Amino acid sequence: MRTLQVLWATLKRELLGYFCSATSYLVLALFTLVQGYSFFLLCQALASRQAATGAALQYFFGGTFLYWLFLMFVVSVLTMRLVAEERQQGTLEPLLTAPVSEGSIVAGKYVAALLFYAFLWLPTLAFPALLQRYAADAGALDLGPVASGYLGTLLCGASAVGIGLLCSSLSRTQLLSAALSFVLLTMLLLCGLLADLYAKSDGVRQVFSYVNLFTHMDEFGRGVVDSRRVVFHLSVAVLTVVLSGRILRRRPGDVGAGLRLLVEAGLLLSLVIGINVLASRHPQRSDWTRSQVYALSPRTQLLLTELAAGSQVVQVTVLEPQSGERNELSEHLTELLQRAERAALGKLRVQRLDVDRDREQVRLVGDRFHVERDDLKQGVVIVECQGRSKLIARHELGEFERGDSALGREPPLRTFLGESALLSAIVSVTAGHSPTVCFVRGHGEPEHDSLTGSGLSDFSSALVRENFQVRLANSLGAQSEVDASCDVVVVVGPERALLTDEAAALSRYVDRGGRLLLLLGALIDRGVTRFLDTGLEPLLLRTGIRLGQAVVSDPEHRVGTSLALVVEQTYQEHPATAALMGKRTVWPLARPVHAQPATGFSSKELITTSEKGFAETDLAAIREGQLQPTAGSDEAGAIPLLVVSEAQGAEPRGRVAVVGSSQLAWNDSLVLWNRDLLLTVTQWLADVQVKVGVAGKQPEQLHLVLQETDQNRLFFLLLVGLPLMTALLGLGVFWLRRS
Repeated sequence: MRTLQVLWATLKRELLGYFCSATSYLVLALFTLVQGYSFFLLCQALASRQAATGAALQYFFGGTFLYWLFLMFVVSVLTMRLVAEERQQGTLEPLLTAPVSEGSIVAGKYVAALLFYAFLWLPTLAFPALLQRYAADAGALDLGPVASGYLGTLLCGASAVGIGLLCSSLSRTQLLSAALSFVLLTMLLLCGLLADLYAKSDGVRQVFSYVNLFTHMDEFGRGVVDSRRVVFHLSVAVLTVVLSGRILRRRPGDVGAGLRLLVEAGLLLSLVIGINVLASRHPQRSDWTRSQVYALSPRTQLLLTELAAGSQVVQVTVLEPQSGERNELSEHLTELLQRAERAALGKLRVQRLDVDRDREQVRLVGDRFHVERDDLKQGVVIVECQGRSKLIARHELGEFERGDSALGREPPLRTFLGESALLSAIVSVTAGHSPTVCFVRGHGEPEHDSLTGSGLSDFSSALVRENFQVRLANSLGAQSEVDASCDVVVVVGPERALLTDEAAALSRYVDRGGRLLLLLGALIDRGVTRFLDTGLEPLLLRTGIRLGQAVVSDPEHRVGTSLALVVEQTYQEHPATAALMGKRTVWPLARPVHAQPATGFSSKELITTSEKGFAETDLAAIREGQLQPTAGSDEAGAIPLLVVSEAQGAEPRGRVAVVGSSQLAWNDSLVLWNRDLLLTVTQWLADVQVKVGVAGKQPEQLHLVLQETDQNRLFFLLLVGLPLMTALLGLGVFWLRRS
């Protein structure tokens, strides 16, 4: 009881000193001015067209160096007087000779400083209300990250005030105390950043990463509350307060007390380190966002639990370029992998490689998994298990806002798809089966392993990255059948018609539930005098697909003066093309491919030209490259370019996909999203598109509507009104004390 009375008396005395000091109100006015300016800049960013998604106040809570610089300054000023002033004025010794506990005195001073630090942040509680006021959508502001941001600010303040108190206990003057605390806080702030640049050992890097204050507040600002951060700041606060009390207990000239102090300090430090080591091994991360954007879905939790109970180990390698700027997608991916790694209990191992810093390792990984240079530049995730691998490209991890990115930056993230993509990849590589794709040869088709411009090696490599096996199909003769081990048979641009027996073998293969991928562009003789047949027309008509004898053009989407066109919007809803909406694919020398009714099969047109497209049948115009629609002879309108057909009835059901361009798969033409088109069609044919039932996560998207008058009003309120009010409050207190 006596201890609490002393603590309460000390607390009241210190608070009275803070609230009756003109210096305190000067600090409050400066603090309000700086925070108001920071918030005003944030409002302007949220009102721009390229406003980032995510927690609205993430940048406000520790996202700028201004936040940390002023925090260190404020704490140094607030704590410099706690002990050093009394020692300097000679009032400390009489206080310590009284029958009171040094610990209660120190605790009272600490709580008073922390309460005044929290008081400094009270005016900023108006900032979320201002965001609600000017938000384009009512209720768009997620208060969860706001609450966690203030919690992180309070915790960082608790540890910083403790360090300031310790420095004040060690110093004889206020100036020395302020300088010492500012230097120590700066070193603590910078050690996490310096570790990334200079730490050679992974262990050292992990230690400094654990105390990285930027990481701490970044997580709190996003709505992620990590038990390790809470334990760290609370343990630092307790350690510094206890040590400050022990320092005050020591009397000048008492060598024995000094030695005991060193031993006690070592033991306390060891205890704090042990507590933090234990906390680091058993972290708990809670998601305070309204939509639980960082939490794992129940489906993912179940799969990872099953993985943890099994014998398979999944390796996830993240190849990521360092842009030097905040990357929303990387933040979500990092959080996802951390949670997944813990949930899998060691059966999911994550390795992160910087494509700039770890160049040699990245090169070896890229060669091993056939990762293309463009994917390396953008970043890619590789999931592997027991020789099977699955590549997740960056565009599969999220959907971005449409429009050009500002200054080359990545557009704001609209939907995070990483959880679904990761789950699908894990299911794919742990399933134990790699589908086989067989390429047909012997009719002038390009070679599947050829590196030439007209070869298919890039397409084959992409299939291998997607956990497919690639090989040649067996020869098709009068008595032969398609190898039953072929999950998908591919025919790309035959220059000569397939024989009747060969087409019949493929027809029987489809009837047995086989899958055919046919890339059949406009087939014309060398003199461009007539269209040629492929020998597959009877098979296709039977499955509900009709090939047109023409060259497709689209005047508004033509590629220069070539016979190629671009498709961007005219994709139909289907598993083979749904993910391509808004993505550009290039179609060289394409032909029309129509769906039509057929007994036992259901066909559908998935990709077409725009309404201004047409199918040129005039060979002279094709020969000269002057394609113009001719009324009455040329088909006009939305010309279909891709048709899929599926057998109806009992399983297994045969499937056929016809792409109206063979050059689309060539190495020279596998640009933009052509590769992804071919991969998704092949995956649909092989029925390996894993449906995991995990919806995409939509981060907070707050956009402000600020007219010029609103901006002027905010500027006056934040940079003039609030600081002036606090300054007037300080003048009022000063006048009352003088009167």
